[in-house]
Amino acid sequence: MISSIKYQKPPKDKKSIKIKGIIFDYGGVLSPPGSLRPICEKFAPEYGVDIEKMHKILVKNWHKARIAKISDEEFWKNLAYFLGTDKDSFKKDFLKYPQFDERFFELINNLKNRYRIGLLSNHIRSWLGKDIKEKNLKDIFDVIVTSYDAKLAKPDIKIFELIVKKMKLKPEECIYIDDQEKNMHPSSKMGMYSILYTDFNQLKKELKNIGIKV
Repeated sequence: MISSIKYQKPPKDKKSIKIKGIIFDYGGVLSPPGSLRPICEKFAPEYGVDIEKMHKILVKNWHKARIAKISDEEFWKNLAYFLGTDKDSFKKDFLKYPQFDERFFELINNLKNRYRIGLLSNHIRSWLGKDIKEKNLKDIFDVIVTSYDAKLAKPDIKIFELIVKKMKLKPEECIYIDDQEKNMHPSSKMGMYSILYTDFNQLKKELKNIGIKV
């Protein structure tokens, strides 16, 4: 059970912590919401469809598209077909909804001088890729690992191993931040300091508690 997991905790002596990298999740941390349900709750009434049915269709296609088992084109086409609307116009409206939390720009820029910064996300290319380009995220993050490029999705431990390798660090030198408790299993198992994100101020407090200047 998820509730039984024992997260990696920092030692009481903060001087013994040798953190060199901080890895952020995207949806639910840098860009709310963290689940697909709020999106369905917003769009289903607008298109006159059942929220639960839309959620089922969205999740089914999302899980395939995020690891490139279907193309992004198929993802948008399948969703638009269910909604009975034009694919391109719906996609345009859909991508306006999730927004990058601008508070993280200052936080990450403050951290970049002292730590390597990584982004690890389960996402689809046309959605996250848009934000990477528009928000210049490649200038902010030292390493970006996505499920659609890796063809792996969290909580598969292999995608965590991949980002640690790309960051050229050891797991115990990393902090991992995610809003989904199930993703704490592999990160903690590897030895990362895992922070379950609930809100921005809570994150800053948790980072300070383990000696990270924010």
